[in-house]
Amino acid sequence: MANCGNPLTGLLPINDLGAGTYLGFQGGLYSGGLNRLPAPHDQAGRIIAADLAADLDAGQPFAFAVIGFSGTNRVWNEFEPLWNAHPHTQKAIKLLNLCLAGTSADDLANLSSPYWTGFVPGALLTAQVPAGAVRVVWVQTSVPPPPTAFPGHAQALQAYLVSALQNIKSFFPNCRIAYLTSGHYHGYANTTGLEPYVYEQAFGVKWVIEQQISGDPVLAFHGPSRVSPWIAWAGYPWTDGDTPRFDGLFMECPADFIADGSHPSTAGSIKCASVLFNDLLDDWTAKTWMLDGPVGGGAGDPIPPTQTGN
Repeated sequence: MANCGNPLTGLLPINDLGAGTYLGFQGGLYSGGLNRLPAPHDQAGRIIAADLAADLDAGQPFAFAVIGFSGTNRVWNEFEPLWNAHPHTQKAIKLLNLCLAGTSADDLANLSSPYWTGFVPGALLTAQVPAGAVRVVWVQTSVPPPPTAFPGHAQALQAYLVSALQNIKSFFPNCRIAYLTSGHYHGYANTTGLEPYVYEQAFGVKWVIEQQISGDPVLAFHGPSRVSPWIAWAGYPWTDGDTPRFDGLFMECPADFIADGSHPSTAGSIKCASVLFNDLLDDWTAKTWMLDGPVGGGAGDPIPPTQTGN
């Protein structure tokens, strides 16, 4: 059973941490302790989103795929009903589940892994979706808890994500946007050592996004040297157990977890799916292609200077 009596970590989610630091590393989803995209990267994402919306309007095949492990699959199963129930989501977009239990970042980083050579081709065939139709992906991944201390394992995730994003672009040549996130709270798990490990993995996601924003050519997302989708955060779900974070999110034990205390229950999955869905609704790089009009969230003018957020 879930270990609901385990002590909490006392840590602040990185979107609450802001300009504060964890073991010497600054919080915030993006650089400077901020939770919004730097304006140039935001604007680049909006341009790509407008191109995607034009492709959709022209009737070109369009799939939004999820890549991840079993926990990601549980969240996606609750995300799809949110998408289908919303009156303005583009129903011509195919939601494609490419989650495989046990798949970790090193599998995604290896284009010769069974995930890429067997599972994904089979899933595309079953769904009758060509690889070229995948335009956007949401990726939630991690590396198994290693013996290395922080920041080593987060840096390993960063390196794996670079290769994974290149593989996504190689396998799905028309994929233009990848939204990334790390895991939810695992401190109630009946497997020891998962916190603060999962918390720390968020820094690997943060750093790979910063790496692209800084212009590293291994993550180039435009021009003839393009090797990666444009990337940003979406759906960051970590909160220190039942301690609410700034937006009110908390994960309650046992209600939000199945018996292993690690995977989210239906209730917990709905919470995580709602964070993802609301993030997308509040992001002009997403709502531009996912909605049939400029509705359903967001703030400011139709072309505000940056995303909303702290």
